[in-house]
Amino acid sequence: MNIQRINNLIASSGMGKSQVAERSGVSRTTLDNILAGQDAKISTVEALARVLGVRVGYLFDESSAASEEMLAELASLRRQLADLRERKAARVTVELDLDEGELAASGLKKKIVARLKEQ
Repeated sequence: MNIQRINNLIASSGMGKSQVAERSGVSRTTLDNILAGQDAKISTVEALARVLGVRVGYLFDESSAASEEMLAELASLRRQLADLRERKAARVTVELDLDEGELAASGLKKKIVARLKEQ
């Protein structure tokens, strides 16, 4: 498992480790053990991925720094949208069929981030 990636996702999510653990349905001790490099049940990894807004495989594979940043930002956006839904302040559904280069070139990421910051 890519521990650094998990730490980055937690940091970019706007949640603390306790909140991530709670929303994942795992104990803070379990999360700390995972971040210390101990093995985890697949159900625990699936729960963490869900809360952090990424696919399970992302917690394991290696990729470029640009991809890391973009995926961390998307995870943060997903978390913000989920928080809005929980408060029933807004309902937003977005589906994009763009690869990483197309998304960057379109400027959508910046527009989405700016729009969410306005709220």
